[in-house]
Amino acid sequence: MNSDELLSTEIVVNMCRKWLKSNRVKHYIEFPTQRQVIYHDFLTTYINQNEENKFLLNITEQDMEDFLNQTYMTARPVDENGLVGTWETVLPNDKSKQSFKYLKDHTFTIYHEGACFHPAMSGYMIFRYSLSGTWSIEDDSLVLDFDPKSYNLVIDENGIDNQPENAHYVEEMRQLMSQKPPSY
Repeated sequence: MNSDELLSTEIVVNMCRKWLKSNRVKHYIEFPTQRQVIYHDFLTTYINQNEENKFLLNITEQDMEDFLNQTYMTARPVDENGLVGTWETVLPNDKSKQSFKYLKDHTFTIYHEGACFHPAMSGYMIFRYSLSGTWSIEDDSLVLDFDPKSYNLVIDENGIDNQPENAHYVEEMRQLMSQKPPSY
């Protein structure tokens, strides 16, 4: 709130005009159905996985409620020794996975593989990227300093089976995925 960007209506309007020209913002505004599909699929996957696990392990709703009421999760501060190594995440839809590799020399690399789709496309566009930089621990926070020049992207369109009239959607997604991430 102390930013100069909010000092006048003219500055705010100019800032909004600038952001509304951004492809990321345009994509967010133009494709709300895509977000809804992603959110729905993500939530449905977790609900189904939870129900399946409860069935396989013969866990009742009361067992689950008792467990949650007796469980307290505590966080611990991160330290250098606990961070160094490779950390992997796999999203439950099995279409995305990510790994973070933190080295002792305070460098890191993020590797990401994901599937991108558009409601008008048939199939998925697979993208793989890596991004490197340096890391530090400041107070209780992990701070990543990305090197935009290290960004490497590979797009695989072999999973798309599309009609020629929808080719512009494929190009649109390719352009969106090809944008370098913003530097923070």
